[in-house]
Amino acid sequence: MAGPGTRGIFVSYRREDAGHVAGRLADRLAERFGASSVFIDVDSIEPGIDFAEAIQVAIARCDVLLALIGREWATMVDDRGRRRLDDPDDYVVLELTAALERNIRVIPVLVDGAEVPSQNSLAPSLRPLVRRNAVRLDYETFRSDAAWLAQRLGELLSATESGAAPAQEALPERTEWVDRTSSAQHAAAVEADPSTPSVRRATAEKPRLPLGSGIRWPRFLRWNFGANLGRATASYNEALRVRGGEPVVVAPPPAEPAGPPVPEERFLQGRFPERVRLGEEVTLLVRLGLQPGARLEAGLAPLAVPEAGLEVVLLLVDSPGFTLRSPERQVVRVVPRQDSGWAAFELQAAGDGVHTLRVEAFAGGTGLGGLGVQVSVDPAAQTGPSAEHASPAAVTPPGQGEVSLLLTYDADRQVYRYRLVDAGGYYSEEAATNRLLQPPGEAVEQLVAQLNALARGQAGWDAGTTRDWLQGQGIALWDSFIPHALQREFWQRRDRITQMTIVSDGDPVPWELLYPFAPGGQDVGFLVDQFPVARRRYGPRPPGRLDLAAADLVLSGDGLAAAPAEITALDALLRGRGLAPRRIGDLPALRQAFQQADVGLLHFSCHNAFARGAPNASRILLGGQPFEPVFLNAHAGRFAGPLVFLNACRTDGQAPLYTTVEGWAASFLRAGAGAFIGSLWEVTDTSAATYAQQFYQAALAGDTLGEAARRARDAIRDNPADPTWLAYTLYADPTATISTAPAAGT
Repeated sequence: MAGPGTRGIFVSYRREDAGHVAGRLADRLAERFGASSVFIDVDSIEPGIDFAEAIQVAIARCDVLLALIGREWATMVDDRGRRRLDDPDDYVVLELTAALERNIRVIPVLVDGAEVPSQNSLAPSLRPLVRRNAVRLDYETFRSDAAWLAQRLGELLSATESGAAPAQEALPERTEWVDRTSSAQHAAAVEADPSTPSVRRATAEKPRLPLGSGIRWPRFLRWNFGANLGRATASYNEALRVRGGEPVVVAPPPAEPAGPPVPEERFLQGRFPERVRLGEEVTLLVRLGLQPGARLEAGLAPLAVPEAGLEVVLLLVDSPGFTLRSPERQVVRVVPRQDSGWAAFELQAAGDGVHTLRVEAFAGGTGLGGLGVQVSVDPAAQTGPSAEHASPAAVTPPGQGEVSLLLTYDADRQVYRYRLVDAGGYYSEEAATNRLLQPPGEAVEQLVAQLNALARGQAGWDAGTTRDWLQGQGIALWDSFIPHALQREFWQRRDRITQMTIVSDGDPVPWELLYPFAPGGQDVGFLVDQFPVARRRYGPRPPGRLDLAAADLVLSGDGLAAAPAEITALDALLRGRGLAPRRIGDLPALRQAFQQADVGLLHFSCHNAFARGAPNASRILLGGQPFEPVFLNAHAGRFAGPLVFLNACRTDGQAPLYTTVEGWAASFLRAGAGAFIGSLWEVTDTSAATYAQQFYQAALAGDTLGEAARRARDAIRDNPADPTWLAYTLYADPTATISTAPAAGT
């Protein structure tokens, strides 16, 4: 720690523009010069303190001011649309003006390729900044840039203390005071241990305001300090002491009437190098922003963000090829009209190859969407360049009783890894299975072969015997694939669960067949008997409403006895809702519908051939021509959230293709489907037709997709020796609903 008289470094920045590097830089400087020599976040001045005077006091105690300038530094505007640099009371303007007037050394630090603004874009008081020699601090080379800057500052401060530099006015003895918390986790650590590095605390005995004493904390203070009001109070009283005053209680202003939530778009945004050298430490930055970044494929309807804000948990679900050096769970706060701060996940490249990092966002237990970031790790690579990624994020209130089960398969160790997230904001520790004795795809193929034989009637069992056999298979899956720790978490929450979403990167295991079982405990049935169960692939959250303005019914004409009657019944049902379904019977007509991208409801009643080891594992014959998932590759992101139902045998079968696992579900969801329904094994014609009719009747009557799927299962569960009722999978928001609006001209 620096002692009395030691010179200081002031870090000036805008949180929305360069906050992602300001905290990291301050940490590095604190390690080198001592935490009390680094000043940051004077914008957290408490109520009742003269803003300009407090900045003058802080600036007077420093020899160097680092002006962090990001790409938006000169163009950012306030809530009224006025450029912040044109506001003489803006804290950055006050900081820089005070430093320049005192002839304190000001060093522009250009962040991530930013340029020094032109003189004409600055107020007269800030124009000397343009003539100051600048340094760069880039994301890809942060460690070396920060190390070089720290070395140069060390030389400068040493020269100043030895008298080699121009004399500075004497500074009063410095009082240590709260400066910042770089993340919610760091703030919690500081609360538990005041000696945590990089945070200056008030060490002298001083009076403190009692918590809840009537202070109405400003919004920027709530962002930074959150629940850490004890430290904020210390900062407030210390600032008063500097002025020679006594602690006071600031009465709250009259309550402001709450306005309606502000509709706005949100995107989950990430920043990470495209290439990383093996062994190098890098940082994955993630936030919820207002403006889309690169590689965004689809927008999102405006969403209402509460005026009081919303805490969003960012969870690094999977980081293959990297060792995580920071907490996997971080919290950002989303408030109206502003980007959230950046969450920083510190990683070290540990395995070469191409890897995909996955981050999921949650508000309470509600999944808002996810972001996948692909990176190449190479021993000979030079780290960089930084790439920006974005994905739509649905900021919605938490759903009561909603639970998400996040799973990944670690192929190197042959284990599944899980996390459970519930609506109360609980995030379980990661739980892993025992090592699988064979790859899951091979094990699933053996089980599916038995289920196919059962669907064909080859077992010769009655309905009761069939159910007992299915129950035994479900218990085996539960015991083999669900770790005991996760089983306990499930039973503790089971009575409060109203819906479950299984989130994966596309997985072959028939999770719908799970039968939670505790010897001597309560028998509550298959998982899908207890509440709606849906699947979701990592990435954007499925839409909560599907507007079906058009409908296409696809009949293959390959001899399925119940298929024509199924299509006729659905046609009548949809016409009763004001739609005029189009009939499609061949591949050219289907391809034309894809080209026009006016797909609303797309229902297939047909035969699907699946062979996991074939080059094209799935195919449907339409008019004698094969329709395969590869036809959808050119339509990625073009569909506007249709409901796709492939009512055929094993239409949710998945097979390896080059570097990924593919199938009908992955292909249609990538094209933009809002919901997909398929089957995990062979289904019987009559049960399949009944399932479809019951599903559409319930969904069109206003049931959620999850409830409609349950009703459809119930309608066919008692067919003798028929496992079709457990075969169907639903990729969707289980709370989503559908509406129909006839297309123009129909």
